[in-house]
Amino acid sequence: MIEVLKSKERSSLKRYKILFLSFIAIFVIGSMTFIGYTTSVSNRKTDWQVNNSYKINLPSSNDYRDLNFLKKVLKGKQFVFLGESVHGVAEYSSSKVRLIKYLHENLGYDVIAFESGLGDAAVTPACMNTEGFNSTVFMKNTIYGVWTSTETRQLFDYILKTQDTNPLVFAGFDVQSLSTFGNFMTSWLKQFNPEYAALFSKLELDWRQGAFNEQKLDDKELKRFVEGYNQAISIVNQHSTELQSKYSKNAQLKQIIIQTLTERIQFMERKNISNTTFDDVNSLRDKMMEENILWLSKVVYPGEKIIFWGHNQHIRDNNTQIYYKDVGQAEFQKWTTKSMFQDLPNEFKKKSYTIGFYMHDGKFFSPLDNMTHQVNNGKSFSKNDLEYILNNSKYDYTFINLEGHTKNNFNSWMDQPIYAHTQGLHPEKLTPSKTYDGIFFIKHVTPQDYIQSKH
Repeated sequence: MIEVLKSKERSSLKRYKILFLSFIAIFVIGSMTFIGYTTSVSNRKTDWQVNNSYKINLPSSNDYRDLNFLKKVLKGKQFVFLGESVHGVAEYSSSKVRLIKYLHENLGYDVIAFESGLGDAAVTPACMNTEGFNSTVFMKNTIYGVWTSTETRQLFDYILKTQDTNPLVFAGFDVQSLSTFGNFMTSWLKQFNPEYAALFSKLELDWRQGAFNEQKLDDKELKRFVEGYNQAISIVNQHSTELQSKYSKNAQLKQIIIQTLTERIQFMERKNISNTTFDDVNSLRDKMMEENILWLSKVVYPGEKIIFWGHNQHIRDNNTQIYYKDVGQAEFQKWTTKSMFQDLPNEFKKKSYTIGFYMHDGKFFSPLDNMTHQVNNGKSFSKNDLEYILNNSKYDYTFINLEGHTKNNFNSWMDQPIYAHTQGLHPEKLTPSKTYDGIFFIKHVTPQDYIQSKH
């Protein structure tokens, strides 16, 4: 009996071992299958990104064949908007200059409009043939200090180089201004009314110092601006023949001067009927930049293909659907100000292509605090960050077209809210395909090499 029981025990133990080993085998095979599946999905996602990304050459490259894909991407597009997630990145500026050269020489974009003063950008080229005029003078008198670098100067070198063959025209679309326009007008007005020219100089100084603060003007001050600038408009109209004769190569100079003087009045009037908060003033700036863009495209350069250069926050769409978290904020909050692009008519948007610029690591100079920072404060990006996703690219410089893509499991990030960083530091929650038409991504960046004060 004892032998029979031992025999049964051995039989049961054998069956148990078989079942246990079978279970282990199933578990191992299943685990390997799962790991293989997830690895396969991950690899296919990376493969999709590699196959649907365009390798961009270094900014120093004179071989432009890498940009030939733009002929297809920009087919039917009259306007191209070039953004940047923060000012102060050398590779942003040098890459955009290279793009502009290609667009001008190969696709017929003959106007480059900068996020700089409408009037400043018009009067400076009018002095192009005067003694001492060079690319550095050109740059410093037209664009803000956040861009006055050796990288951006390449654009002005190129503009001057093209003037006798295939001119690339320089323009501005901002209502903010340097002293350039006021200095030009003061000098010109002295010929006809020296006393008023001195008053105009003071008027311009007061406008630049007071237009973008959060204070209302009293009725007397507002009247001074309205009457003062209207007098300048009257003098320009009275002496338009002399103006056109002296600056015969700048056929649009008069109309841009009058538009600049008119918008000086309009900005003060419109600001005064707002609550003059920080958001109110910035909303008005974007609104009037939008109006300038439309005016330039319809009145000054009708039918021309135009490139616009500005911050991501100005050139992107659906700005008020984006959430951001700024310095010292614990929670995300919604943007309340519309970008200049957001309010453009749909027919204009259909003819436009917007490109957001982003970076993964390195250093940049921030004009906001006058300091050099590490991208994302030197921290690693999370898997739901745009910068993390795009860094899967095997290229140092990558372009991804978001427009017209076929949706699948491997590019779902394009159509879902994810995080991207503005000013190189602060997260924003946005949907890429609703915000931009394309993204230009750079893995490693360095600060701009500034030529003058960074303010």
